[in-house]
Amino acid sequence: MGCDTGSDTARGRLTWAFRVFASEDDQLLLLGGVTPQQYAEGQVTAHESWHQHEDGVCCPSDKADTVWQVGADGSLEAWAPHVTT
Repeated sequence: MGCDTGSDTARGRLTWAFRVFASEDDQLLLLGGVTPQQYAEGQVTAHESWHQHEDGVCCPSDKADTVWQVGADGSLEAWAPHVTT
């Protein structure tokens, strides 16, 4: 999803976000969104948290950064996550 001024330059980009879906039983399920705080040309970075088996419900212990490459057709491809903790 994007909003721009119609120009082909980075300056024309007003906002940018992606929605990530999965398919289950022939239906699309929204998994979440990727909204970059900084946009590097052709990439967005998602900061993620997740629970280990022994973590409490309140407190995920692991964090990672995942870079998503944006293709010319608007498709997304995730690079391997970089575990930060």
